[in-house]
Order: sequence, then C-alpha cells, then structure tokens
Amino acid sequence: MSTIAIADHDNTAAYTNELFEYAKSQEIEIIPAVEMSTHQGKIGVHVLGYNFDLDNEQMINTLSKLRNARHDYLENVAKALENIGYKINTAKLDEIPAVTKAHISLDVVSNPENEPLLMQTFGHIPSKGEFIETIMNEGCPAYVQKFTINPVEAANIIHQAGGKVVLAHPVAY
Repeated sequence: MSTIAIADHDNTAAYTNELFEYAKSQEIEIIPAVEMSTHQGKIGVHVLGYNFDLDNEQMINTLSKLRNARHDYLENVAKALENIGYKINTAKLDEIPAVTKAHISLDVVSNPENEPLLMQTFGHIPSKGEFIETIMNEGCPAYVQKFTINPVEAANIIHQAGGKVVLAHPVAY
C-alpha cells in the first residue's frame, strides 16, 4: 500500500499528527478525505471530498454542524415525542455517535412505559418503521427538521477547501 484516504462520515478526526508521522515513516501517502452527509429533497446523498485542506475553517465548521445535527435532532425530537406522551431514553441514545430515527423509534416502541399510548394510537405495538412513518416523518406529530446541506453546497465547500468532489454510492441514486 502506498496511498490511503480515510473517508469517515462528517468527520476528519482520523487525521492526527500520529497518523501522518506513521505514514511518513512507512512511506505511505495520506490523502485527506471525508464523506459528507447531504440531502437533496427527501433523498440522502453522500458526497466524498478528497485532498482538501484539513485546516480550512469553513470545512471544519460545516463538518461540526453536520455531526452535531444528529444530537441536536435527538434533543428536539425527544421534546416533540415527550410532548405527545412518549417516554424516550435520551441519555442512552445520546451515547450513539450517529443516532438516527431508527435508533429513536426502536427506543420508543421497545419501552414498556409507552405500550398504552402505542396501543391507543396504533392498536398494536408498531415496528420502528411504522412508528417513524406515522409519528416522526414530515407532516407527522413529532416531525423535526434536521440541519443539513445539499450536495451542491457540500461540493462548493470541498472545492473552496482546495479539494476534489466525488459522488459516493452513485448506483444508489
């Protein structure tokens, strides 16, 4: 191996001084990379950035907002769910680095304290998918919009930081 790039979701924390020192000692070239989580309409699109300036302030700030958006979302959706009567274990969920609707809905539907309200609302204990579609998605009682950027914005940030843009998982779109 002569070259590596580590493209974590919304994160460049892998690029430590120790990594660069080790790579240099092994004659391995490091190419900074990231996989940015974006949305176009209702579709999640992952945008890869390569060979950009790791110290670029706009990139650092945007990645921080994207990472924090998941936990901000958790706090906001927990409030919305609690307002309509559901119990949610936010402390446990906040330990998950990339908490999603699936994690949140599973917590709600598997909590015995929520059984009476779930039975009243659904007539049965719903799957996490059914709970998301009925309670958490857009137009539903506990819908909360999460901070996001679109693929063009991600591409512009990557370019502004001197990097190259590649679409991740192109077959999926």
